[in-house]
Amino acid sequence: MKRTAIGICLVFILSSRIFAGDSEAVIHVIPGVAVPVGSSNEWYNSGFGTTLYADVLFPYRVPLLAGGSFQYSFITTGTDYGVHFAKVNAHVGGYYVPTPRITLRGFGTVGYAHGFSGSGSGTNSGGMNLGLGFDARFMIHSDWDLGMQATWEHVPGLCSSLFFGLTVGYALTGQEKRDEEIRHWNEIRIDLMDLKTPKPDEGVDLLKFSLNPIYPAFYGTYNTDSFGEALFANIDTEALKDIDVSFRIAQFMDSEFECGSPEALEPGESMRVDINGLMNSSILEIAETTDVSGVLSVIYTKGRYRYRDELPLTVTVLDRNAMIWDDDRKAAAFVTPKDAAVQTFTTAAVRAVSGESAPGIDERTAQAAALFCALRSERFTYRVDPENPFRGTESGKVDFVQFPFQTLEYGGGDCDDLTVLFCSLLEAAGIPSALITVPGHILPAYDTGIGESAAGRRFSDESRLLIRNGTVWIPVETTLRDKGFAEAWDSAADQVADAAGRNALGFFPLSEAWRKYRSVAVAREASVLRTPEDKVLLGYWKDDLNRIAGNEVDARLALLDSSGGRGSVKYLNSRGVVFARYGRYREAEAEFGRALALSSDTYVPALMNMGNLAFVNRRMDKAAEWYGKARALDRDDPRIADALARAETESEPKTASEVQLAAADREENGARSSNVSSMEEKGELEWME
Repeated sequence: MKRTAIGICLVFILSSRIFAGDSEAVIHVIPGVAVPVGSSNEWYNSGFGTTLYADVLFPYRVPLLAGGSFQYSFITTGTDYGVHFAKVNAHVGGYYVPTPRITLRGFGTVGYAHGFSGSGSGTNSGGMNLGLGFDARFMIHSDWDLGMQATWEHVPGLCSSLFFGLTVGYALTGQEKRDEEIRHWNEIRIDLMDLKTPKPDEGVDLLKFSLNPIYPAFYGTYNTDSFGEALFANIDTEALKDIDVSFRIAQFMDSEFECGSPEALEPGESMRVDINGLMNSSILEIAETTDVSGVLSVIYTKGRYRYRDELPLTVTVLDRNAMIWDDDRKAAAFVTPKDAAVQTFTTAAVRAVSGESAPGIDERTAQAAALFCALRSERFTYRVDPENPFRGTESGKVDFVQFPFQTLEYGGGDCDDLTVLFCSLLEAAGIPSALITVPGHILPAYDTGIGESAAGRRFSDESRLLIRNGTVWIPVETTLRDKGFAEAWDSAADQVADAAGRNALGFFPLSEAWRKYRSVAVAREASVLRTPEDKVLLGYWKDDLNRIAGNEVDARLALLDSSGGRGSVKYLNSRGVVFARYGRYREAEAEFGRALALSSDTYVPALMNMGNLAFVNRRMDKAAEWYGKARALDRDDPRIADALARAETESEPKTASEVQLAAADREENGARSSNVSSMEEKGELEWME
């Protein structure tokens, strides 16, 4: 077996010139160190060795290599002598050539290893040798290589080791091919530290360019959306290759930004390149339109050298409030719910109405009304934009859009300013909002979170709603600064309906618009944060919600009257339910009482609803009494059993600590009916029809 393995490797080495052809046959000498691994650490220490290594690299579509090696190594042990190893291997693998001078190789080996003691005792042993290896080689000359190699080898039952070595190689064949590759590499080498400047009549010439003004609020989009284009021509007598075009504004860009580039440009050919840039947030400090210097760089290879041509350009940067309405979603960049001024104003507005009751009104509408009333209480005014000196871009007039903190400081703005502010307040309160556009106007809307299927049960007039993405949205006209929330809702609903009928309605949820136009944060000096006046806000808010609830009650009673059955027990009970759902409990109790009188106290829905009234007013004993009467008449309805159990649990005597906790809970949740709407939504309180 030993002779066979040795013979195979010798034949591989000596015949390399014969079978190599266009392949490369290289022989290497590899001195290095051997490090035992695994259980071999218990018997052996580190050692040294040398490998004579030969292989052939075949230039196939799938690059393969094959070869053989002979290795001698000496590994010390705990004795005074150590162990000598002789290994003969054959190997196969693959290689990768990232550049003509560098070759990376991986391979597997199999062969025979023989070890014998250095004590002269004659103790020796041998067996099959298996291994894996990797090396990297650098061609310093068409004949010579230098590199590093690492291999793992395992002789079952004898030793496992890692071998690390430095390689010195000599090419037996393929020198002409290696010379050609080196010459080619020298022709296209890139020396970035020594870029040459072309003469005036060489390289590229900028035939023409066009640059649009830069809008600071959208600085995050210019890495994908170009703001200009340039037309270059090759005015040289030679082809230009490996062309790289980049752009930079030193004031607002941390580094050059690569623009699209052709691979090559023949003499006389031209190329058109879009200009992009990755801006940083310092551009938001621009408060007035200004011109800045930019540099368009063209780097290319001509012959053996790399050239850099720099072309200065002047770029107009508009003020940070500038916007053009070629895409209505752009207004989303000005919506800043995380701004300190917005957060402070929103928190104050929501806190002013916390603990107040809003029966029949969904929570988001109650909060949206509070935010609207907060703006109304601060007497925000409607005013048009300041005169902007810029005119006539291709897409239209440049507008001036205030950031929310500016609108709060100034105390007013136009329709887009107030819309941006209101959306910011909504988002800060955790209410999803949207931008709505109708011809010549923009206004906000918010998502109530109420599903489309429940719209009819929660709102009597669905024409005042906007159904999008399966939920109910409510539009608001923020320019009606002297009117209430109910009027602002009605006005916006009319505009939305009119625009929708003309197929001219735009609807842009902020969550989607922000994917393109991210909200921007403007750094500024600390200022006094504005907060609404609680008493005025609360007064407006109660009036608005009472008006909304009153409109719903009137509409539902009219619908009930038109359905027939007036004066019946069911009719009277249904009237009571309408009043109860909107917090008009005295009127509800009167209607339920009439229904019970007419039915001799046997109408179960009216009994349940009387129990609900008692429960809302925290009269648990009375609630349990009413639920008990209903239970006696109907033992099959689980809703009655659940309501009775809840009332009995609430009416049980409590410890002093439980009484304190209950009082604290009532104080936190507000008046007796503050959480009636949430109880209805959870199914814990049901007004029975």
